[in-house]
Amino acid sequence: GVAIICEGLLGYFQADAVSEVLANVLELLKARGGFFLTDIATREGVRKTLFEGDSRVLLDRFYEVAKVDPESLAFGNRRECVQYINSHGLTATPTALINPEHMYIPKSLRDERRVKIAKIVSTPMCIDVRVTA
Repeated sequence: GVAIICEGLLGYFQADAVSEVLANVLELLKARGGFFLTDIATREGVRKTLFEGDSRVLLDRFYEVAKVDPESLAFGNRRECVQYINSHGLTATPTALINPEHMYIPKSLRDERRVKIAKIVSTPMCIDVRVTA
C-alpha cells in the first residue's frame, strides 16, 4: 500500500481542484491500497480558527500571498467535506494530528497557552481517507 500525505495544500483549493485530487487519490488507492492523510480547510474552520496573535496574522498572510479568498474554499464545514469525500468512493474519518499527552510543550509557556496548544493539536483537523470497502 501507499501513504499519501498532503499537508497544507488542499486548504487553498476550490471544489473543482479538490475533485481532481480526490479522483487521482481514489485511482491510486484502488490500485495499490493504503491511505491518504490531508487537511482541507473549510470556510467555517478559517473563520473559527483557534490561532491568535502572530499565528493568526501568518495564516491570513498565507491566504493573501496565495491570492485565495477563504470564503471561496471548497467546503463550508468539516461535515460537508466528509460527506463529499464519502460520496466519491472513499471513506473519510476526521482525525487529530496528535494526542496532547504525547506532545512536548515547553515548560516556559503559561498554563493558558498550554491549554490552547493542546486544544489545537487534539482538534480533528485532518482527514484520514481510505478506499471504501
